[in-house]
Amino acid sequence: MFSKPKYLLTLIAFSYFYLNVIAQVAIIKDEDGFTNVRYKPESTSRVIYKLKTNEVFWFEQEDYYSQSVEWIMISIPKNPFSIECGALDNLTGYIHRSRIQPLNSMKVYNKKDLKFMMKTAPFDEDNKIIDYQNNWVTAINGLYPWGVNGEIPKTMVDSIEMKVDNVDINVPKILIADLYECNTQFVTYKTEQTYFIFQKNGHRLDPYIIVWVINNNGIKQRFVMDYK
Repeated sequence: MFSKPKYLLTLIAFSYFYLNVIAQVAIIKDEDGFTNVRYKPESTSRVIYKLKTNEVFWFEQEDYYSQSVEWIMISIPKNPFSIECGALDNLTGYIHRSRIQPLNSMKVYNKKDLKFMMKTAPFDEDNKIIDYQNNWVTAINGLYPWGVNGEIPKTMVDSIEMKVDNVDINVPKILIADLYECNTQFVTYKTEQTYFIFQKNGHRLDPYIIVWVINNNGIKQRFVMDYK
């Protein structure tokens, strides 16, 4: 019996894990352009939020793919750019399963009208304000540090270049200032004029995902969430 090369097994395992993570983020499919998020999993429960077209959210995939649960738990960062939204700082609620469109149900987009390039650099502690709690890193320059697992990060994001139809998309520094231990791999999806750039990053014990939602007018959302 021949065994598969170790690198091939690693690639297969990585691909399965990467795609499995993508399967837990979604946008809505609703002709009204929005979907009500309810406090409890029932149609009479009060509305606590309205998800709009092309707004990314996290959903409970076990319930969704079981086909037996009508109302699916979802999670949304409390602002569109996930600034200071750590693992516990999210809005949770329920939407009907018929309104969920997982990103991985869309076709991967590979055309060259979109350019995305992330550059990383070794983390430099010089002139950084690092907060600790019981020797656990809790903030860097006042921001929740994504992907560090309580440790001093090894790498930080130096810059991100985005272009749509050769037109530069501005990436404010605040949107890269809290991202650590990133890699340059990504998957892109598209609906009409909106692009969804998916990344999985972070320390092996503290992985997180990013979905950049952009169109010709700029960055509409930076969805960041821990993945455990």
